[in-house]
Amino acid sequence: MTRTIAWRAPRVVLAVCLLLAAGSGPAAAQGEYTRQVEEQLEEAGSILADRGYSLDGQQGGWMIGETESASTWTLLPGSWAAVAACDQDCGDLDLVATAGTRELDRDVAEDALPIVSFTLEETTEVALRLAMPDCGTPRCYVGMRWYRVHASDDGEGDTSREWRATIGAQFGMMEAPEGATLEHERIERVDADGTDVFTLRLEPGDYGAIAVCDMGCSDVDLVVRGPGRSELGKDVLEDDVPIVEFVAEESGDYEFEVRMVECAGDSCGYGFRLYGNGA
Repeated sequence: MTRTIAWRAPRVVLAVCLLLAAGSGPAAAQGEYTRQVEEQLEEAGSILADRGYSLDGQQGGWMIGETESASTWTLLPGSWAAVAACDQDCGDLDLVATAGTRELDRDVAEDALPIVSFTLEETTEVALRLAMPDCGTPRCYVGMRWYRVHASDDGEGDTSREWRATIGAQFGMMEAPEGATLEHERIERVDADGTDVFTLRLEPGDYGAIAVCDMGCSDVDLVVRGPGRSELGKDVLEDDVPIVEFVAEESGDYEFEVRMVECAGDSCGYGFRLYGNGA
């Protein structure tokens, strides 16, 4: 009987690990709103700290309804992350970062703790757009914080540890497919707009391949080919967590291609994992 790989986390989102406590009614006062949001931001900050980020000191707070709110920030070169949170009356909060007409990153998953991250090569005016699709009261309180890590793109020394730690943290926040075992792991660095092609010897069975990339990357693709180099599956969506499920019909060398589509620096790091259920 064929078993399929069931991915329990189709997209890496930090907020998966940081669910807001459910609320049953409006907060009593501004101080309560602030306390709730600060607690969520502190939790997110601890996760970002593990990924090499430190609090930059820039932050803000607003009362908004089911609408959008925009703010503009002047940011120095480096890798940045912005996190937003809202009080218990808010069920969904989205965050989009742009520089002029260019979108840097977005988190529009259905959660109340969005995080965006990107790398800037020069001092840039960055606009943050907050949208609240779900607020149980006329207005909900929202807070945000900026985090920053200084890194170059040479992949050596402290910088190497930073991007490798980022990839490890991404994998750590995902649940392995139920009933599957880890068959192979690979961590490499690829030039911007470059590709990394490698082969793995596989036995017949059901498999799931996933890739993640570091903070300088916003889009990476994954393609899987069989022993005859026929394409078995691909994920070329505009995201940074491609997933491909496929069936190996025969023993042989299977080819995996990782394409770095959007990388803010000269190169970006990626991590790859292959899970299998066997025959």
